[in-house]
Amino acid sequence: MEENGWPVEVAGKESFTVIGETEEQRPIVAEVYRTCSESTGWSGPEEVDPRALSKLYSYELATRDCLSSLGLPVDTPPSEEAFIERFTTTDRWSAYSGFIDDFGVLEAQGKAPPWDEINAVCPQPIRYVDLG
Repeated sequence: MEENGWPVEVAGKESFTVIGETEEQRPIVAEVYRTCSESTGWSGPEEVDPRALSKLYSYELATRDCLSSLGLPVDTPPSEEAFIERFTTTDRWSAYSGFIDDFGVLEAQGKAPPWDEINAVCPQPIRYVDLG
C-alpha cells in the first residue's frame, strides 16, 4: 500500500489502517488494496476443497450472527452453493462484508466497537480454517 502512495499504520495484530484516507479516496484505496492483495497472494487460493468451503461457510454464518449481536450491519449471506462457487472470485462473501467498507465511518460515529475488539469477539474464520 505504501509503495502505491498510501501511508498505513498497524491497527492490531493482523490489520492496518490507511492514514488520512478521505471518503472520496475510499474507492481508490479499496482498488489499490485489491491489487496489492492479488499480487501478494492474500486474495486467496485459486482452488479449494469444496468440503473445506462448506465448513468455512458454517463458520462464516456463525460469525455473521456474532457481528449482528454487536449491532454491526451484516449482509444476507448467499446460499452455500453460491458461496462455494464465488469463493475464488472477487465477489467472495464473508461475514465482514456488510460493514467492512464503511468501518471507519461507523467507528467514528460510535456505531462500531474498535477493530481489535470486533476481531477478538468475532474472529474472522478465513484466518483459522485449513482450506487445504
